[in-house]
Amino acid sequence: MLRKMLATYKPGADEAGFAFALVCFLLSIAPPLIALLVPASFEELTQVEALHRIGSVCSACFSFGVLLVGYGFNRLPSVLLCNIVGSVLLAIACIIGATCCSGLIAWIQGHVSLNELPEGTLLTAALSPLGSLFLMTGHSLNLRWARKSHSKSRSRRSV
Repeated sequence: MLRKMLATYKPGADEAGFAFALVCFLLSIAPPLIALLVPASFEELTQVEALHRIGSVCSACFSFGVLLVGYGFNRLPSVLLCNIVGSVLLAIACIIGATCCSGLIAWIQGHVSLNELPEGTLLTAALSPLGSLFLMTGHSLNLRWARKSHSKSRSRRSV
């Protein structure tokens, strides 16, 4: 049974899902970091907000499918938990965080004070990176399971 499962499970999708989640993570932390490190204009940095939303949606959808397929093989509850939590956090960040990037960058660059930020901006700005980290963790767990199962299969063949 293990050989049949290993023959049908392809970890390449998890590697691609991990890469999608990593890009989403980088897109969520890059604008505030750039605003801190490089005196860039507010307008240029806030234009990546749409790109970040697209990346979040693509990452969540792709990861949801890949992680559910992996969960179907390994039945690790932690993979399912990471998948659900990561997808929900990214969805909330996309739905609620209409201007969280703009608000955060405006605050970092001194255009507005912390008291003038819309309510929940800092929380919403944290949801996307956290969601991406959960998805990356889920993909890592799937990859670890696939490698461990593959090595067990190989050791049984050599005996």
